[in-house]
Amino acid sequence: MRKLSLTWDTLGRDDPFWAVLSEEQRREGRWNPKDFYATGPVEVAQLKERLARYGLSLKGERALDFGCGVGRISQALGTHFDRVDGVDISAPMLDQARRFNTQGPTCQFTQNHSPNLKLFEDETFDFVYSRIVLQHMPASLARCYIAEFYRVLRPGGILFFQIPAGWNLSSPETFQELRHHVTVPRGLYKAIRRLVMFDWLRPQERKDPRLSAEFEMHFTPVSRVMRLLERFDLQVAEIKRDNACGEKMCSYNYLVTKPANPPARLHSRWAWRRITSPD
Repeated sequence: MRKLSLTWDTLGRDDPFWAVLSEEQRREGRWNPKDFYATGPVEVAQLKERLARYGLSLKGERALDFGCGVGRISQALGTHFDRVDGVDISAPMLDQARRFNTQGPTCQFTQNHSPNLKLFEDETFDFVYSRIVLQHMPASLARCYIAEFYRVLRPGGILFFQIPAGWNLSSPETFQELRHHVTVPRGLYKAIRRLVMFDWLRPQERKDPRLSAEFEMHFTPVSRVMRLLERFDLQVAEIKRDNACGEKMCSYNYLVTKPANPPARLHSRWAWRRITSPD
């Protein structure tokens, strides 16, 4: 968690909008705030269309935007919910979220350094959203948060999240990327680990993320995500490829609902601890 915090604090101070929507031509403060925040309602409108195909709607008392960054999606959700809680690990990001907030008290922003969401009670939210977030943390931690999404979601609630499953080996760009980064033969295991975890920084940068503030990318196979969702008896409405990670990776959106009457055994605190503990 410390490394994640240092990395995103640095990005939040240096180039917060680009850290969220990383278009090369927008780097070094070239995102216009108005243009940046205008992308939020567009994404939420697209999400509403997807929900409608399954007879679902984006409405309720309270929503969670996990990994809210500068509040781009939080504000867009604020027109559909009485309250939106934006949660992020980075204080500088949250400072920007509060600065540009146009939804007043509807949007509340909170920093969270814990590997859980214990700041919220069980069954707090009607809707939980997380996109381009879980990919930047170790897979075991991402699975902990997915389990927490279940815990804080109300019966009948909707969960929407995104996470990449692996490399897109059908893309020529993938092989160019791999060849670019495999430069020192240090054994097959270490080479694979460097590829999968994006551990391409020089040793001094690995020790201090403030020297580089590079994104880490982590994968969770669809089968692994499905096993976790099935353990909660969550109902999967849709799994769909998206372009959140570009063409070099296979990224998926998961649209999930929580049964109105979930099995009693899943409310067990001991069961929750077993499932959410990191590997």
